[in-house]
Amino acid sequence: MKGYYFLVVLLLTALCGGGYVMYQQQYKMAVHVTPESENDPEWPSKKKWFDASEWLSTPQYIKINDFYVINTRYVPIGDLNSDQIIFYLKKGIYGSEKRFSELSVLSDLDNQEFRELMKDKLSSEYLETQFEKETLTPTIDFFLIYSI
Repeated sequence: MKGYYFLVVLLLTALCGGGYVMYQQQYKMAVHVTPESENDPEWPSKKKWFDASEWLSTPQYIKINDFYVINTRYVPIGDLNSDQIIFYLKKGIYGSEKRFSELSVLSDLDNQEFRELMKDKLSSEYLETQFEKETLTPTIDFFLIYSI
């Protein structure tokens, strides 16, 4: 009979411990950092784990996976016709024309022609937010920018 009680207590302890670990896992997030040494087995990208309960315990952030969250109150992109956004869009097209030959027409345009072509034809959708490596705060928002 004592063996039975011991087994029940051991089983309950294991279940409670496992439940606690699972509960804590929901607040763990990670960022990729570069290891200090090239001899590190995790070279070139090491996961740095941290407690993100400050953000994940609020309804503003929803965990997607260990690296990304959805910010339900993200700040949308203000002006999609800004020179900076047009520049990065053109730069992305220029680098992708080898894989997607259809983009060569856009890549061959000079910057002013490309800007005029894209003016008032861009839209964006929020995708996800990533934690910043140094401060471990959810500040890096990713958007999909596309032509309408």
